Amino acid sequence: MRRASLFSAALVLALIGGAAQPGRPLASAVTVNYPAGWNLIGGPAGTTLSGAYGKLYTFGFKDTQYESISSETALTGGLGYWAYFPSGGSATLGASGPCVIAVPIGAGEWVMVGHPWATGTATVRGAERVLKYQPGSGYVAGVTLRPGEAAWAYSTVATSAAVVVDDCPTINSVPPSPPVAPSSSRLRWKSPTVALRSGPQSWEKETVLGRAFRSIIG
Repeated sequence: MRRASLFSAALVLALIGGAAQPGRPLASAVTVNYPAGWNLIGGPAGTTLSGAYGKLYTFGFKDTQYESISSETALTGGLGYWAYFPSGGSATLGASGPCVIAVPIGAGEWVMVGHPWATGTATVRGAERVLKYQPGSGYVAGVTLRPGEAAWAYSTVATSAAVVVDDCPTINSVPPSPPVAPSSSRLRWKSPTVALRSGPQSWEKETVLGRAFRSIIG
């Protein structure tokens, strides 16, 4: 059941965050270090840990208790995890993925969110409260995450916490305007001009031709 819930969360992240937003240029692999003890960690998809002991714990949408996975399992981008490092440790951050990820939050619930990329700071938006964790001092308020970090996000109403890499490329949400229609004066049909020549026969011919044009255009 817990694995199924994690899979569902990963699918929601991919559909909401990954498909709707542009990805950043690929970055080379980055390693971040953690002090001894419990650390609140995150990273892009494929992130692996070194020095972690036991299980990793995460808390997501509609969870009522922690979900646990092996510390040898690669992380899901955008999620936050508890990891215990007896003597300190490190994470080798994945090098690709979306730079904007939306993590759903139920009304009156907390969820764990993580930095989704290997470089640059990320900002948690859309949540009413965001708490990070510092080993040795506990929880501190803050919406800015560095690579490898994660946080708790809370909302009193059902919403999504958007984790946005601050230098993420953006797109204009409004497409260019359609072409301007030609003015009505340019569309008005003009009858051809018929030159009159001297002489009775010529006049009669032009008169008949003029009547034909007038009958066509009403």
